[in-house]
Amino acid sequence: MSAGELVALHSAVTGRAPVRFVPAHATGGLPAGAETFAPYFDVRCRFADRRARMLLEREGVDKPDPRDYLERLVVYARRAAWGKRSLSRQGSFSLTGA
Repeated sequence: MSAGELVALHSAVTGRAPVRFVPAHATGGLPAGAETFAPYFDVRCRFADRRARMLLEREGVDKPDPRDYLERLVVYARRAAWGKRSLSRQGSFSLTGA
């Protein structure tokens, strides 16, 4: 999944406007704090997972599609206040809806 596809999926799940990827010089620089994350999006590569898929398939494990679980991750993150609030494993089992 590309960064653009992930942004579109996140937008669909949360109902928020998608972030835009623009060169830093076009905006006069990055917003405060955003420079930390810029390197994660400033790459043009694909990561190969062929070997991992082969090993997992051999064990009967299918690679999950992020489209199938991103909503649950967002719900969990919100309930856990993005890591600021403890949420038990049992408490996470009932996560539904964004």
